[in-house]
Amino acid sequence: MNSSAARVDSICRTIGYLVVLASAACAGSSARSKVVGADAGQDGNFAGMAEVGADSRVSAPTDVARDDSVSAAGDVLPDSSVSVRADVGPPSADLAADGNLTGPDVALADGPLADRDRADATQAVPDSATRDLAFDGPLSGPDLFTGLAPVTYTNDPNTIFANPERGFYAMYETYASAYETLSQSELQNLRVQSGVSLLMREWYLDSFVNTDLTQGFLDKVAADFSVMRQAGMKAVVRFAYTANSTKPYGDASKARVLGHIAQLKPILFANSDVIAVLQAGFIGAWGEWYYTDTFGDNGTISASQWTDRQDVVTALLDALDLQRPIQLRTPAYKQHFYGAAALTSTEAFSGSAKARVGHHDDCFVADDTDMGTYTNATTDKAYLAAENLYVPQGGETCATSTYSVWSNASQDMANLHWSFLNQDYHPDVLASWGANIDIAKRKLGYRLSLDSGSMSTIAKTGGSFEATFSIRNDGYAPPFNPRGLTLILRNSNLGTVYLAKLPDDPRRFAPGSSTTISHTFCLPADIAAGTYALLLSLADPVPGLAARPEYAIRLANQNTWEASTGYNNLNSALIIQPTFNTSACTAGDIAVIASGS
Repeated sequence: MNSSAARVDSICRTIGYLVVLASAACAGSSARSKVVGADAGQDGNFAGMAEVGADSRVSAPTDVARDDSVSAAGDVLPDSSVSVRADVGPPSADLAADGNLTGPDVALADGPLADRDRADATQAVPDSATRDLAFDGPLSGPDLFTGLAPVTYTNDPNTIFANPERGFYAMYETYASAYETLSQSELQNLRVQSGVSLLMREWYLDSFVNTDLTQGFLDKVAADFSVMRQAGMKAVVRFAYTANSTKPYGDASKARVLGHIAQLKPILFANSDVIAVLQAGFIGAWGEWYYTDTFGDNGTISASQWTDRQDVVTALLDALDLQRPIQLRTPAYKQHFYGAAALTSTEAFSGSAKARVGHHDDCFVADDTDMGTYTNATTDKAYLAAENLYVPQGGETCATSTYSVWSNASQDMANLHWSFLNQDYHPDVLASWGANIDIAKRKLGYRLSLDSGSMSTIAKTGGSFEATFSIRNDGYAPPFNPRGLTLILRNSNLGTVYLAKLPDDPRRFAPGSSTTISHTFCLPADIAAGTYALLLSLADPVPGLAARPEYAIRLANQNTWEASTGYNNLNSALIIQPTFNTSACTAGDIAVIASGS
């Protein structure tokens, strides 16, 4: 073999991507041999990699001579890149820069055809082409382009399943004088067998109306929170002193209440992760602020008593993490403290007291005013319809009435954006709803599902890719606590996980509407080449719960949920190919990082 041909043979076996070289250059023919038709081999037919070397790959736009012929090493340069217009042309200019793609002219050793390997990434190539560019048969799919590939999803409108901080809750009350601890196995069974992820834990401080809480009692409260966490549950929390609705009621003084809140603060703050919401409580029978010895009885409240009540609210807000809300028993209470105007989108999630105070209604549909919950049903409901897009609404039914029928209940839950309801009370009201109770089980709070998507199918290490998908909320309310939204890339062979945290806030996923998420992502230069599954995680953002599938949101789609990881599969794969020239991502691209970084 002459020296010029030997140099070409060596380069053919080492440079970047597959090129169609004339047989004289790669197999020892004359120093200049014209490429004729689609022939790159010795027999007049293109027959795969064996005709151009065991590991031949195409390089740059100057990889092929511009005179449509291949001769010596000078016609092939080893810069390991492929030009936008370095694809296949007509028979006599198979690799010329004319932008046309015809016949069985080129193939990539690694399968898919990248965007730089074609003259025009938007130009369609018919499936009738005589040879697949990736050696696997018909010309289709990711062999054609690196654009966005559509993904369709099937909604699951019927399955009842547990999701955090929503749905029917199970009631667990206990008295300090006869303490009943929570059972981890019982709570786990509730979640697995009944799809219940929320409990209400109400502690009656009946033994401490006139004294400090004991360390033994505080230890029991802390242990209960630990059981909740181990069981994968969250709680609606309330404290009260009495369930007596006749005088004297037996609740505590303001000084005693504030002292008890101060004692409970370290426990409440440390366990804010499993507190879905803290109800104001403490005042009056059942902690509902109406029948009370010291804070203004039966709705007759003096100016100083209003101040006392607000001081209790301020102490409770201070006892929790800033991201956690509390609830008041009637709209009038919040309006008295923070003004008559409903919370706005701009004010929402700001951490202010107004933004952290929601509502509970413990006589839902008892009559058209919910047994005095509303001062004016029309204006109060309009207020709550606006407020409850940003703060939690929950409670229980308390009595049957002509108003408590399903048609009224479902309308109010939808319009007022209810997130949770007591599954145990009132049994007669709940029974009257019949099979419709399953609708409430599905729709209380949020019910998120993927509508559609469009994802990049090919990207380069150090380069960018795109993902767009739409999430619909068919529930009554949005999520009310902070929630992560993360795109997951998982290597299909190695299992290695990369992630990209999205700026979109699931608390803004309004009921009855769809939200489009669309971003460009920047891959790290050192990410391993290969195929990556794309998944979506809506995990709890608290570090101790972030890896717990029980605390992640499951989307209501068929064939997307991964119970073992808490991920939702986007049913799209991204092929990441190596590149020798790392692309600079543009400003605004979301960084993809290795899990644990």
